[in-house]
Amino acid sequence: MAKSFLIVPRTTFIEKIAIKVFKQAKEHRYQLDELGHCVLDSCNGEKTVAEIAEMLSSRFGETAEPVLPRLVKFLEILDTNSIVTLQGAG
Repeated sequence: MAKSFLIVPRTTFIEKIAIKVFKQAKEHRYQLDELGHCVLDSCNGEKTVAEIAEMLSSRFGETAEPVLPRLVKFLEILDTNSIVTLQGAG
């Protein structure tokens, strides 16, 4: 599998100052492992967290365990950074 990256622009006022004054990078680059790549590919607004967890378990087996806590934590991080939006059941 080719390398997969999540690129998060640094857009807050403080980050823009740090970029300019300290010559820091304009974005954060996170290399995703195969599980992270699959999760992002699955975040299409149609699949539930349970469906994504089931897919990860069947595809990666023990490597993904404990699948649900890991998945929820990853999705919370993505949501906090406005990469995905978590929606309640409805």
